[in-house]
Amino acid sequence: MKKPSVVEMVGCVSHSVRLLLLWVVVATVVVAHGEGNEGLLAYLDGDAIRMKERFENLTYGDVTESWEGYVPPKGFSLGRKNRDDGTTKTPLEFVTTRYLDSEELHVHMLNFASRCGDIARLVQIGRSVKGRPIEALEISNTLDKGLKDGKPHVKIVGGIHGDETVGRVVSMGVAEWLCEKYESDPTASAIVSGVHTWVLPGMNPDGFEAKTRWNANGVDLNRDFPDRFDDEGMTSNTLGRQPETVAIMGWTQDYPFVSSLVFHGGELVVSYPFDGTADGRAHYAKSPDDETFRYLAREYAENHRVLSSFRQRQFPGGITNGAAWYPIYGGMGDWNYLMEHVYELTIEAGKTKWPNSKMLPGLFEDNRKSVLEFIKTTAFKGINGVVRTKNRNGSKRGLKGAKVYIDGLDSYVISTERGQFYRPIAPGTYTVLIEKRGYNTVVEEVKCPLANASKRTKFNLVKLQ
Repeated sequence: MKKPSVVEMVGCVSHSVRLLLLWVVVATVVVAHGEGNEGLLAYLDGDAIRMKERFENLTYGDVTESWEGYVPPKGFSLGRKNRDDGTTKTPLEFVTTRYLDSEELHVHMLNFASRCGDIARLVQIGRSVKGRPIEALEISNTLDKGLKDGKPHVKIVGGIHGDETVGRVVSMGVAEWLCEKYESDPTASAIVSGVHTWVLPGMNPDGFEAKTRWNANGVDLNRDFPDRFDDEGMTSNTLGRQPETVAIMGWTQDYPFVSSLVFHGGELVVSYPFDGTADGRAHYAKSPDDETFRYLAREYAENHRVLSSFRQRQFPGGITNGAAWYPIYGGMGDWNYLMEHVYELTIEAGKTKWPNSKMLPGLFEDNRKSVLEFIKTTAFKGINGVVRTKNRNGSKRGLKGAKVYIDGLDSYVISTERGQFYRPIAPGTYTVLIEKRGYNTVVEEVKCPLANASKRTKFNLVKLQ
């Protein structure tokens, strides 16, 4: 488990300490960059939108290093533009009506972790080729128990291709919606209280700034992951891979993710694994969990404001198997599924890769319900339970590392530190097999969705003598 970054640790300190840190940061920047830094003072007054211009004499690294660790106090203004009637935009309106560049996004995510501090923290998972931070927001009402509370983790990733921008907006919009609604809306409350939702809006910040598909080394990050058709097969080996890819791989391995959404652009369709074929030709490549992936993809499309009624001959129902569309190798989706047992859908959010900012509010609303239902379905409606065994004194404890199979499917998920597991699956009745070396195998019939999603099925394994 990696150590938390400075940003992550600051997210847990008190408001008074945050204010003290603010002035420490001010002093540090003034000393480092000289007196008369009008840009910094203006920014502290709330004019974050012009931060880039006012720091024009500093490099991005200077700005990032100076500000890492600063969490703005509650109520801190980001200098949002007003609505046409002169009233101030809400944070949700702010992130779904314009594009934030990398510096602005960094500051806004810091602000989010402060405003929504009871349910949010900011974690830096790595840096890009040019040193820009790759950051994710974790949203949950049990942040301090993220690896111990047994709740499922779900991630939403935007910007794997720098010039495909809708995911940047949708992911931050979902984060702001959860923060705004979690005390009043039943869906938001259920997600915040029952899930660890992770939002990573900018996987490829260098590509976004350059308005290009590739990272700063000219590499397509969705061709950079280990692949089942590589000479060494599917692996967790990061040797020779791009820093952005390494960051995502490490993050995925550090937390017990159940499912994932990754946003692209250039088409309007929901795609699911497998993405590659053995012969290199475009044809359907069926995964062991094909029925579940099709179920999840259909549900996303049916909850989408456009895909629910949009008819495309190429993509019946608004969904497609990735390899049937066109095969790729080194994709993130297949690696997530085969290596980390994470069920990922690829959301092609529209035919325009970089839409005009006037289209952003509508694009967010097109996807909002789909994203929320995906989180609920994968976290609450599949097969979930806890694998237990007896201690010497007769008490029971969770058992880590047990494999959870479905009879007839050549795939599995693994129980976590305290024995919990979550397996998204299409509705139906299944025979579940739980096995771990040195223990008896347990077989039980389970019906999905569960009548009570909050009730975990308990599977008790006995250590063999």
